[in-house]
Amino acid sequence: MATISDLMVNTMIRWGVKSVFGMVGHSNLGLADAIRRRCTSGNLNFIGIRHEGAAFSAASAYAKLTGKPAAIGAWAAAPDRPTVAITGDGGFGQYMAKLTTAMKYEIPIKHILLNNM
Repeated sequence: MATISDLMVNTMIRWGVKSVFGMVGHSNLGLADAIRRRCTSGNLNFIGIRHEGAAFSAASAYAKLTGKPAAIGAWAAAPDRPTVAITGDGGFGQYMAKLTTAMKYEIPIKHILLNNM
């Protein structure tokens, strides 16, 4: 039976996402497991990063250099596609500086904030 996380990952794959940059923590274990399953089947590549802000920057650089969309930061490579950032409330503070930069340049990022509790 598909979970909400499975539906989110399947949607990202339908949008053309091939790589996801991020870190795994207790607030996103369901999503991380759905991503892992798709990585195992060869549909997705997960690049583990140890800091939320660094993950955003790495994904943005990847998107700009390759022209291929990544889960976060892909707007620069494909501004016509939705860009979604997913963080836990504990990591949101680390991500906030990147979000303010996105707001400054009017980059339309949808943000999903997971509850760490």
